[in-house]
Amino acid sequence: YRKKYNKKQVDNIIRQLESSSNDFRRNFDRALDRSRIDGTEREDNFNSRVRRFEESLNTLRGEFNRRDDWWESRNNVQQMLEAARPVSVMMNNRRLGGNLESQWRRLRRNVNKLAGTYNLPLV
Repeated sequence: YRKKYNKKQVDNIIRQLESSSNDFRRNFDRALDRSRIDGTEREDNFNSRVRRFEESLNTLRGEFNRRDDWWESRNNVQQMLEAARPVSVMMNNRRLGGNLESQWRRLRRNVNKLAGTYNLPLV
């Protein structure tokens, strides 16, 4: 896997992931604000799952940029995948609207593309 990709290719995958993640987070927050769980502890819990995922992605970006060898950020990718799993479970168990669900599917595709690049289990 290490020889299959170069740093620029992996950087492009991370960039796509960051872009789709930002859109998802913004729309997710709006969807919860319009839902019946608005203002509840459950909403806070859901938002914290998405926030943890976003933070793990930011950490990944920082570590990826600091290293010459893209493979060295594999542990950060693993942490990002661990943060993405609770979001995936939540999105599979809740109906938050077709647009948000299709955004999540695109985002999860990018997450899994990065996982495959690092030879890690998919979300």
